[in-house]
Amino acid sequence: MLYCFNCGHESTVDGDWVIQKYDNCTDYDCPECETTITTRRRPSDTPSDTSGSLCYCSGD
Repeated sequence: MLYCFNCGHESTVDGDWVIQKYDNCTDYDCPECETTITTRRRPSDTPSDTSGSLCYCSGD
C-alpha cells in the first residue's frame, strides 16, 4: 500500500496512482491532490549508471 502524506489517499502500488515515467525513474503521483508520493528508479537502471542524475521525491 502507498499512502499520500498530503491528503490521506491510499491505494495499492498498482492501484490508481498517476504514473509519470522519465529516463531513469518513475514518479507515483496522488490522483486526488497530485502530490508525488514516491520516485522509484527504473528497473533498467544499474548501480554502474554514471549519468550523474538522481531521482528524489518531495519527501527527500
